Amino acid sequence: MRRAALAVFSIIAFGVALVATLPMRVALAWFGADGAGISAAEISGSIWNGQLKATQYRGISLGNIEASLDPIALVTGSRRIVTNGALGRMTLVQGNTRGFEMADAVIEVEHLKPSFHLAGRLHLERATLLFSANRCVRADGRIATDVLQRAFSGPEVAGNLSCAGDAAVAHLEGRTQDVQISIALRLDAGARYQVETRVVSASPTVRGALALAGFAENGDGFIRSDEGVLGT
Repeated sequence: MRRAALAVFSIIAFGVALVATLPMRVALAWFGADGAGISAAEISGSIWNGQLKATQYRGISLGNIEASLDPIALVTGSRRIVTNGALGRMTLVQGNTRGFEMADAVIEVEHLKPSFHLAGRLHLERATLLFSANRCVRADGRIATDVLQRAFSGPEVAGNLSCAGDAAVAHLEGRTQDVQISIALRLDAGARYQVETRVVSASPTVRGALALAGFAENGDGFIRSDEGVLGT
């Protein structure tokens, strides 16, 4: 009995050691990186300690990142890879359920949408966004941006992610003494987004800046709507 147990243990240990030596390139192929829109100029290291240089996600620059296979993937059979880089950390999920989990990251808005021509950052705090069968199945965590703060000294706006039917949504709010901002975000499984931004202010300077930024006067405030696909 002891010999049989030792033999089984040896086989398992050998299998684990063999898996540990697999290159990260193999893990990314298993993950389905190409289909998920992930690419890198250079891939090196093992599945537990991989390095990706000049990484992009759907055309969005992520820079150089470290990546490793999530151990949970070995138990559940799911495809999960943990990434860590200058922009932050998150777990990417691919398969019947796809998206990301537990993201603590900072992304330049111009990387999300080059044609925005806006300076600022999108902050994700413990954010999870998962889709299955083209429906939002889980969305939570905090999202914030300082775009309007940089544009005309407005407030930072923040809110929480949630699912609403097929899409993930978030309602961001922010206020200073003379500026009130609300932003409604919607993102579906195909990375198609809709953003409606409303700003209320009596400041002539702020109102002039909004008009130059493409906002239209609406009631006691200004409103702007944007839509498109992330990374294009």
